[in-house]
Amino acid sequence: MSMRKLVYEYKQSIRKMKVAYEAADPEDKKIIGGMIRDMEYAVKWMESGRDPERKHADADKSRVYYYDPAILNEIGKSLYIHGWHHNPDNDERVSSFLGAHLTKREEDVYRLYIGEGLSMAKIGELLHIAKTSVQNLVERAEKKVCAEKEQVRLF
Repeated sequence: MSMRKLVYEYKQSIRKMKVAYEAADPEDKKIIGGMIRDMEYAVKWMESGRDPERKHADADKSRVYYYDPAILNEIGKSLYIHGWHHNPDNDERVSSFLGAHLTKREEDVYRLYIGEGLSMAKIGELLHIAKTSVQNLVERAEKKVCAEKEQVRLF
């Protein structure tokens, strides 16, 4: 299961628990409230890649993604058409490349579409955006990736 899907499922569960919290008696509200706080904490940790309660004054605030190496391999194969060899250094190269050249939303959609092979409709459903928005984001991301590939000769 991808991290994106896991975060999505946690958020869905939090919404359901909030509904249950409203209908619960006072004693159960304490328990459900604690569950909600715990899950929200877990989501913050998964999204940031670090403990939300620790102060990271010197930490890099860039996005952190934890993806299956197979997903990074798929993206790498599409970026580096000739001479792609899957290894941890190249995984880091792919992540850095995407983070440096795409907006957060473009990167999310590109990873889901190219890396995980999800349909545009499914991505739209997961991210709560229209399928046409997903299509536009993928097209913009691919334009940026192609322009960068031409510039640095990644072929």
